[in-house]
Amino acid sequence: MAVLLSLGPHLVDLLDAALGRVGQVRAHDDPRGWVGMVLEHSAGRFSEVTMSAAAEAETARAEVEVFGSGGEAAIECEAATGHDAVETMLSEFVQAADAGRSHELDVNRGLHVQRIVEEAGTSLLRTA
Repeated sequence: MAVLLSLGPHLVDLLDAALGRVGQVRAHDDPRGWVGMVLEHSAGRFSEVTMSAAAEAETARAEVEVFGSGGEAAIECEAATGHDAVETMLSEFVQAADAGRSHELDVNRGLHVQRIVEEAGTSLLRTA
């Protein structure tokens, strides 16, 4: 379940933003260290996630692929996040604070992601 708590929030957040708000999740795991989740998004979309923290460092990767009637898209997460992404994030937070407004990635967003990850953990406990 450690992989769920460490990688799950990032994947839930990304897929929630890309495919629509996650409403429900079902999770399953394997004693060898991986966790799978099926996420149900608004508008009837579904996504499936596989996470493992058991892979050796040389083989570590973080990829997301999306397939649908409109085609497909892929992102290699390590390459997509870097110094520019962090600078953009910090700049947006500072601008929101200076303007006295909330950012869309505020505490409510964090609580939503936390609720989905907790639901996935509960799902794992039910199947144990």
